[in-house]
Amino acid sequence: MNSEQDVDELLLKLGADQDLEEYCHRCGDCCRLSIKATNPDRRILVRDLPCKFLDPVGNCSVYEDRFAKAPWCQDLRSGMLSGLYPEHCGYVLDVSWYKGSVSLHDDHLRYLVTYILRAVRSYAAPFKKADLDAFERKWLACMT
Repeated sequence: MNSEQDVDELLLKLGADQDLEEYCHRCGDCCRLSIKATNPDRRILVRDLPCKFLDPVGNCSVYEDRFAKAPWCQDLRSGMLSGLYPEHCGYVLDVSWYKGSVSLHDDHLRYLVTYILRAVRSYAAPFKKADLDAFERKWLACMT
């Protein structure tokens, strides 16, 4: 999605300016479901499905051990390459070439619900059961 060369150059520049952690706004959007949809250049951010380790204020409860405890968690470079981070993310803010995840209004998201539910049901490990159940109830009610 985003080129390796562009991402590597951006990471070098960001790291030279300050500690990489300083760019994070703690919005938690990179810790929410983000799926590839019909457009190969974009991912769809599903705010209703946070990682089970994300607390309500946007902190990861297993941050230091996240790659061991949450094998689905991506490192910064991989996340940038795949477009995981939304364009309002501090790491990619104002980077013109970056293509990140986008949020859709519920009216538009409704068209992808069947696809999203199928994807989530096949890989539910990152989510709390209560969040999955609430997501399914919300969207199944809209479909009837």
